[in-house]
Amino acid sequence: MSRYGQNTMALVLGVALASVTFSSAAAQTSPRWNEPEDPYVAAIGLAGGASSGAGLAVRWPGLSQTMLGVAGGVWSQDGDVDWNVGLEVNWILRQANRLRIFVGPSAAFFSDDNGDNTEEDVDLNIAVGVGIEYLMRPRFSVKFDVGFTYLGDDGDVFPLPQLGVFFYF
Repeated sequence: MSRYGQNTMALVLGVALASVTFSSAAAQTSPRWNEPEDPYVAAIGLAGGASSGAGLAVRWPGLSQTMLGVAGGVWSQDGDVDWNVGLEVNWILRQANRLRIFVGPSAAFFSDDNGDNTEEDVDLNIAVGVGIEYLMRPRFSVKFDVGFTYLGDDGDVFPLPQLGVFFYF
């Protein structure tokens, strides 16, 4: 066997051994949604999306297999103060050890203060979508979904992404 073949064989065996070692260690310490003694009930974090609000976010369980979420924020630019607040409902279709798959509606109000001291413009965006939430580390999750979003300011419908990072307690 050539020197190149020996190095390749050693690299393949090393990667295989490392993956088995690390996967078995990760399986022993990996976080799970379904722990009876620590069920990861409610969460706080940051979220952003055109149909569920952007800013500080809170999630908590609703009815059976349902998570509710509220997100919102206030910001100022050049003396104009804008705000948003959104609500979403996630019906959990499948919940495995570290993964949730869900569907559900969301809606958000977005203000648009044009700075001309006239009436403030408030748009309502509504969506229905599908997404996943993955428990990355103990208590930390990342949520990603795509919703077919009706944009209230112009009446168009687009598939728009939403993203969230949460800490469960």
